[in-house]
Amino acid sequence: MATDENSYVKFLTKKEARMADSGVLKIFVSHSAKDLDKIKPIFKHISSMQGTKTFLAEENLEPSSEVIQTIIDKIKSADMFLVFFSKNAKESEYVQQEIGIAKGYNKIIAPILLDSNTPKAMLVNTNYVNLSDKKKEQAELRRLYFFIADNVNQKNQNKKLVDLGILAIGVGALLLNDK
Repeated sequence: MATDENSYVKFLTKKEARMADSGVLKIFVSHSAKDLDKIKPIFKHISSMQGTKTFLAEENLEPSSEVIQTIIDKIKSADMFLVFFSKNAKESEYVQQEIGIAKGYNKIIAPILLDSNTPKAMLVNTNYVNLSDKKKEQAELRRLYFFIADNVNQKNQNKKLVDLGILAIGVGALLLNDK
């Protein structure tokens, strides 16, 4: 048997190594800063869900970070893009640009309506969570949380498959080195 420790690691690509560490559902949260007080309780609940890692600019931007590039990188690396949609978000250039970036990277996009303004343009045919109707708010929040939980479970299943694939590559490499 090969004595070179972790000899199978050299057979892994960088992508496979990143995928092995990808059991967490990364969620980017887009919103108008004017709606921050409205979204904070929902954000805190989503952030506390097991298996999620959320990004909200006000909470997660590091001092001295380049804001625009950080936002692009976080959207690019996210698995899911939540956009809190409202009159304020509709008028926000930043929110509209973030939606465009998320669409460009084929992210799972879940619009969450905070008022009667509905998404247009790039999100016109996207099903949304409607929090503007107070009678349905609790049911819609449950629907959102179950949607996120289902995606966390899917991500974990995919991670297990990747882990098995990496294990198979490692075992194969060890067997080849043994010959």
